[in-house]
Amino acid sequence: FDNAKARRELALPTRPLTETIDRAIAFFRATGMDRALPNFAIERAGRGNAFARMSRTYLVTGANTGIGRVTAEELARKGGRVFLACRSKDKTMPVIEGIRAAGGFAEFVPLDLADLASVRACAADFAARKEPLHVLVNNAGLAGLRGLTKDGFELTFVTNHLGHFLLTKLLLPLLEEADDARIVNV
Repeated sequence: FDNAKARRELALPTRPLTETIDRAIAFFRATGMDRALPNFAIERAGRGNAFARMSRTYLVTGANTGIGRVTAEELARKGGRVFLACRSKDKTMPVIEGIRAAGGFAEFVPLDLADLASVRACAADFAARKEPLHVLVNNAGLAGLRGLTKDGFELTFVTNHLGHFLLTKLLLPLLEEADDARIVNV
């Protein structure tokens, strides 16, 4: 595997998400990596659309800014039912309103990954909705802050790793029930 080639092929910071995905798919196919991944399935639905089965349900953490926001907007634009799991409802509502104004489906789910009780409540809240969960996008992250959480864990560690691990573990039964489910760790 040629790391330098991979960096050249996938370093696409200014391209739209769909074009980036198309290039990543082409790279995987060209290098034979698609055969190495047992569940690697790529379906093209419509012209230039690298997203498969877009009427699926997605839960995206940290979806009110950055990569999470763009991911949520693109998934909703392509027909996905998107749940935005974030700490601040005030900061998330403009994103949800934008998605809805464009004709997409989006809902807020409260989640503070630094608080394990909040992680449990988020998973219970989502499960209570009786929605299938096809894709969990663990995107939220934190950098540069120090301190301990009320559970006694280092803040950055619990936010970036432990919180997502617990959320994934709690939502795993829903993912296992869904057809061709995925977990994406950003």
